[in-house]
Amino acid sequence: MRHARVASLFHITIKPGDPVFITGCDTGFGRKLAVRLAKRGFKVYAACLTDKAITELGKEVRAQSSTTRLQPA
Repeated sequence: MRHARVASLFHITIKPGDPVFITGCDTGFGRKLAVRLAKRGFKVYAACLTDKAITELGKEVRAQSSTTRLQPA
């Protein structure tokens, strides 16, 4: 319930076709979110730390996404 309150506080509305930028797409939650949103029609910009993750994620959601390597400062 708490998440619903936060979302309504900011009035976040996104729909398929909208661009989203997701960091941490090498593994875990970030990767799963990128795949799920890309398959639902969102334009996903996914940031990964490794070239291997970029290649693998790119193959999985190629048509709906753009992947890039994130260089930590």
